Amino acid sequence: MALFSTAYIGNIEYYSTIVKMQSCVIELHENYIKQSYRNRCRIVGANGVIDLTVPVAKIHGEKQSISLVKIDYDTPWQKLHSRSIESAYRSSPYYEHYIDLFEPLLRAEYATLIELNSAWHTAVMVALNIGSAVGVNTSFTSEYIKEVVDDYRYSISPKKSFDAERFAPYYQVFADKMAFEPNLSVLDLIFCMGPEAVIYLNDTKFQF
Repeated sequence: MALFSTAYIGNIEYYSTIVKMQSCVIELHENYIKQSYRNRCRIVGANGVIDLTVPVAKIHGEKQSISLVKIDYDTPWQKLHSRSIESAYRSSPYYEHYIDLFEPLLRAEYATLIELNSAWHTAVMVALNIGSAVGVNTSFTSEYIKEVVDDYRYSISPKKSFDAERFAPYYQVFADKMAFEPNLSVLDLIFCMGPEAVIYLNDTKFQF
């Protein structure tokens, strides 16, 4: 069993690991962790890397189960994310092929972070053409699991460094202006490589 945290439009490392492990069990009973990929992702625009963060309702007390974390809609963060994604990728080779799949998720109001992330995960799996039909299954924990051999809940984190050389360069929209940015949100890979994205994920060097 390969165990993952929930993620907001997970990065290349996240989906490369899922593809290689041929399974994805998402933890629903851990305590919410701030400043993690659970509510943020990274894309690259004309001026560099952009962090897109989903605001969550104020958590009372020190701990709250990830399954109970609610999304805060007091600010128009969806419009910001939508505009940022369009600006970053509208000139990418495969933007028009996939935006109809993703755009509804940028307008829908999900009550909880888990619901939003699950919707994005399902859409990404469709875009990558992976899922139960090819043996990559997604399930959810029924209770908190303390230990498991293949545990990626905390190793895939913006607070942890990664070996950039593991990620082979591919064409990015602003390649003429800036150096290649590795391990962004899988959206970058999908919009830039289209059907070959899953091949890239399979070829990415596996190391934890």
